[in-house]
Amino acid sequence: MRVFQSLIILAVLCVAVHGFCADQPEQSVLSDDEAATLLATARTRLERIGVVHIPSGPPASEVGNSEPPGEEFLGSLPNNEERYELLDEVEADLRLVVASLPSADAYHLLGITRLLQLDPDRAASAFRIAMDLGGPSQERYNYLVTALIEAGRLDDALRTAEEYIRAYPADELQGLSMLSNISLYAMDAEAMERVANRMLVIDPDNLDALITLASADAVRGNWEEAERKFEAIAASHPEVEEDLELLKDQLFVLQP
Repeated sequence: MRVFQSLIILAVLCVAVHGFCADQPEQSVLSDDEAATLLATARTRLERIGVVHIPSGPPASEVGNSEPPGEEFLGSLPNNEERYELLDEVEADLRLVVASLPSADAYHLLGITRLLQLDPDRAASAFRIAMDLGGPSQERYNYLVTALIEAGRLDDALRTAEEYIRAYPADELQGLSMLSNISLYAMDAEAMERVANRMLVIDPDNLDALITLASADAVRGNWEEAERKFEAIAASHPEVEEDLELLKDQLFVLQP
């Protein structure tokens, strides 16, 4: 469980998940070149609003006859209102793309867009289609589990994380990190401790496992012990001290 991932998951608990509408088929008239250009432009727009892990591919300026991104893409990050307007535009473009030139990359970007729109159920559907089209990958599993967690579909998330561990036994720690995120979302201290201990068997100094154990104490209401562990982690890993403070604040807010 990376600290940043934990903060995202905890933040989701503090807001109402937006409703969603079923996908409607698009009537597409895009040529392959037009679809490829829209896909590259969507990638650039998502980069603009701070998305880091998106599929690699040529920038819009290298696809078809499109022009290089202008000030629209090079300005400061959009505010919340502009952000959601931009995401709506990106989603509309990607729906046209998948209707005319469906690909794993297009559905993956569509899933990311829907996560940012707080639409995790439809994001999960898009990530699953991306896996069906392009085959499973560690990145696609990570995004799919994140979407399922944020949608509150914890049983599906658990099954997917265990599926990941079976598919990538050499990367069991990442699968266990997914399981720790699920247990954190569920505020299940026993599961958090169980997963963290499995991680420590593989890596006795694993930072994610240590943070998970401290978080489990906080979930149990044992704040004195949790604070002792958080302080020890911050002392040995000062680079995460600020994130730990945010994590503690979120855990405190979520206490019953």
